[in-house]
Amino acid sequence: MRRVAYLSVLLPLLTMSLWAEEENQEPVVTNPIAKQLDYEHVLISYDVEDADGDLMTVSIKVSDDGGKTFGFTAPLEQLSGDVGAGVSSGKGKEIVWTIGIDEFRHVYGENYVIRVLADDGVKAVLGERISWEKDGSEMALIPAGSFEMGDRLDGMSDAPVHGVELDAFYMDVHEVTVGQFREFVNQSGYKYGGNWDSVAVYSPRDEYPMVYVNWNDATAYAKWAGKRLPTEAEWEYAARGGLVGKRYPGGDGISHDDANYGRKVGKPTIVGSYPANGYGLYDMAGNVYEWCQDWYGFDYYQNSAAKNPPGPVGGSARVLRGGDWDNNAYRSNNAYRSSSAPLNWDNGRGFRCVSGSNFTSDASAGGDFTSDEGAPLPLAGNQEVIEWEKDNSEMALIPAGSFEMGDHLDGMSNAPVHTVTLDGFYMDVHEVTVGQFREFVNQSGYSYGVNWDSVAKCSPGDGYPMVHVSWNDAMAYARWSGKRLPTEAEWEYAARGGLVGKRYPRGDEISHDNANYYAPNRRQVV
Repeated sequence: MRRVAYLSVLLPLLTMSLWAEEENQEPVVTNPIAKQLDYEHVLISYDVEDADGDLMTVSIKVSDDGGKTFGFTAPLEQLSGDVGAGVSSGKGKEIVWTIGIDEFRHVYGENYVIRVLADDGVKAVLGERISWEKDGSEMALIPAGSFEMGDRLDGMSDAPVHGVELDAFYMDVHEVTVGQFREFVNQSGYKYGGNWDSVAVYSPRDEYPMVYVNWNDATAYAKWAGKRLPTEAEWEYAARGGLVGKRYPGGDGISHDDANYGRKVGKPTIVGSYPANGYGLYDMAGNVYEWCQDWYGFDYYQNSAAKNPPGPVGGSARVLRGGDWDNNAYRSNNAYRSSSAPLNWDNGRGFRCVSGSNFTSDASAGGDFTSDEGAPLPLAGNQEVIEWEKDNSEMALIPAGSFEMGDHLDGMSNAPVHTVTLDGFYMDVHEVTVGQFREFVNQSGYSYGVNWDSVAKCSPGDGYPMVHVSWNDAMAYARWSGKRLPTEAEWEYAARGGLVGKRYPRGDEISHDNANYYAPNRRQVV
């Protein structure tokens, strides 16, 4: 466990900051004082106490952006005094930092932050356990706290170290098993698209982890159970089990006695076959990859929220964590990030669920999933809407993602189902109106070849959709406004509105209360 301390001090040559933030109960660092000695030396004094009398490892990290990120660790060879391994409790501890790199030498500024870390290397104490009523899973309380998310050991380019603070939550102690997922399918009528015989080849009994599940399957199960998938930050925080800066859930090393990886067994093992981590969670390294809630973003860590980061607003792939039975040890690293399209599955992908710590008994009894629901592709939270200056249209951000394009309900011979992945894009919230098109003609001098009286018969006012337009007319308008027409794939993806496999934009049914469509003697649009 560790505690870090900070205090703001104005120095004559260099402004540095230190402040206090508790990550674990012990050790406790207090009374930090920083003093600039000369151009190349900083003196840091502090008090530290470990109630259990454990020896601690003390280190220094540096931020140049006011404490948002701590990307630099002061090399031990540049530090002297009460630093490094074997530091005991006491007052008036001192560290002298001989600044040995040009990046920080002779620098003036107000955004530099020094972070003092004291780590006693002791795992966190196991917390409260509960039994979740709906699926019978055991869940462990993961305490609220802060941690350094990312990799500082192996040079992972998509995982820079950054501070993250999380609220408390409960996490399944085990990966969701074949038996639990089968019960979900039986109770809910969920249309599982995998083959149970394929599942049995790798997970032959109910107590093995469920495999051949895609992100939509995992989300559907979580909704049925009244839970959700963990965010990527929650997953990594839980996997670390209270240890600080370690590669794996049990420390800096891993062996086949610790986890199922590297084809040693040749398939998944029964959940809980290897030792638990410091939070009492099993198989956080190896066995099966675990789906997370987040979209994957290579650069997301550079701009993520400091507290409860939700992941990017869109993307083409969802995060997978933890490695599996087939991969090498490196991919079981606490910080290693993998990803895949939401509809993909294989023999090494499973999941576990979480719930907020303020759950209710109703939540534990399960969600409101019904058999005719697909697992929706969630829209972006606080979905962005912009106003396009040229034609004053509102445009909505359609998040990047994958979907099944085509028809699997009505036998359309020209629309076989196939998976499509799209980048994010903006789409007009409304169809182009008569008023907008008229303004385009007036401003551009475009030679519109239809009589406006014909337009007015169906669309009699400026707020009605423009009709009697050819593809060339539509293209001319789009070019004038600085936009383009959607591709067919973009149109269908946007029309589905995040629903999966439905006939219409709002579900499998449509009525005249939902849309304006064919009726006898139609003369006008609305």
